[in-house]
Order: sequence, then C-alpha cells, then structure tokens
Amino acid sequence: MTLCEVQVDNLPPRWAKKYPDVVPGVKLARLAVSKEFQKQGIGSILLVESMKRAKVIADNAGVIGLFVDAKSFEVKKYYQRFGFEGTEENPLLLFLPLSTISDLIES
Repeated sequence: MTLCEVQVDNLPPRWAKKYPDVVPGVKLARLAVSKEFQKQGIGSILLVESMKRAKVIADNAGVIGLFVDAKSFEVKKYYQRFGFEGTEENPLLLFLPLSTISDLIES
C-alpha cells in the first residue's frame, strides 16, 4: 500500500463532481494469492485487512478512499464484489470510497 494522487477524471462520475482536480488516496499496489491457495477466502481476508489499513491511514492523512489497478477485467469483477467502481475512461483503475470502507469493516 502507498499514498497516491489521482486525477478526478479517473473517478467514477458520481464521485468526480465532489472533489477538486486531484485527490489523495491509498493505492493497493499488488494483491495476489498463490494458485494452490485460491478459492479459500484468503484474498478476501487480505483485501479486508487492506481496507482496515486504508481507514487508519485516512484517519491520519485525509485520503478519500482506496485505489487499485486491476490486472484484467476478470480481476476487476472480483474487486467489484467489494464495492470498487471504475470509469469508462480507465476501466481497470478502481476506486472504493472511504464511506464504503467504513460500512464494510464496521458491519
């Protein structure tokens, strides 16, 4: 995970209109599970832990959410199950707003 800046043009439209030209975020650089351990919920556990860490960072650094570059459209579908959204301009750059993160980790 790392801090990042993203142009609002790369946010889903309903979020882009809420922010200035550039927004701060947390970027999940790489998340993978070895093939032999896939389909066991490990990826979900790692992703939820990443969300928790993003929330801690947001509480201290003022970011708007978590960003991830999906490796493929198949991987994009995985992230979308957790509420990540993309845009037509950059469909593999996905965004999960802080409000959604809070809802997910507090439930």
